[in-house]
Amino acid sequence: MPAALLPPEYDAEAQVRTADAKGRIHFAGHRLYCSLAFAAKRLALLPTDQDGLFELCYRPVSERNPAWQRRSLCKSPPALCGNLLHTMALGAIMTIRTPLVIWSVLTATIAALSLGPSFAHVLESLPRLTQWSPELWREATVFNAQFWLFAAVGAPLDLSALAFPAILAFMLRRNRPAFYFAIAAALLYAASLAAWFLLVAPANSVLATWSPGPIPENFDAIRLRWETGHMAVAAIKLVGFVMIALTLVSIRRSD
Repeated sequence: MPAALLPPEYDAEAQVRTADAKGRIHFAGHRLYCSLAFAAKRLALLPTDQDGLFELCYRPVSERNPAWQRRSLCKSPPALCGNLLHTMALGAIMTIRTPLVIWSVLTATIAALSLGPSFAHVLESLPRLTQWSPELWREATVFNAQFWLFAAVGAPLDLSALAFPAILAFMLRRNRPAFYFAIAAALLYAASLAAWFLLVAPANSVLATWSPGPIPENFDAIRLRWETGHMAVAAIKLVGFVMIALTLVSIRRSD
């Protein structure tokens, strides 16, 4: 018996990678999980007749040893895997660092919670504009603190929904196109905050001066501005949330 096994030799056409301590290799900008059994082993990726598809093998490919070991780069049973891999498939066998996973989930959660109150304004706007009397609208909107929690909870959420995608973009700065989607999300949530200050805040300043009694002469204009302002904010946030969703599904590898 030999005292030690010689390292495997591969054909010149093979692209050789050394697996790390967790059995992963880097190929075409991806970190791919093979098997822990391959830790610190030299593996070969062999091109096939189909463009973009490769065979993963371990041991020499030669006439002296034609029976190499192959393993498909997926975690399904071998009978289901086959031996071909499209290395550029979206989401294929990638590993993402735990901090990035946690921050991605937090970003999506914060963004959804920020969108929720704005979308609630949209859902209730039609009856408030077309069916509610001026007295009922003023009573529900200005008095009795119905929207107090929208400000107390919504304002921190809106600021967080701007900051979290920006930090996520920094974490994904080497990961394209996820980086661009995260930047777009941060900019859109910033735009929604700007829209609130431009459209809704001036209306709120007027509402703060109202008191019980006769309906103000500028009631219709203020009501329309308040309602449509919230609609615009919700629309911008919705596009921003879509950008966050695209960020999460476009992360191809860990940085």
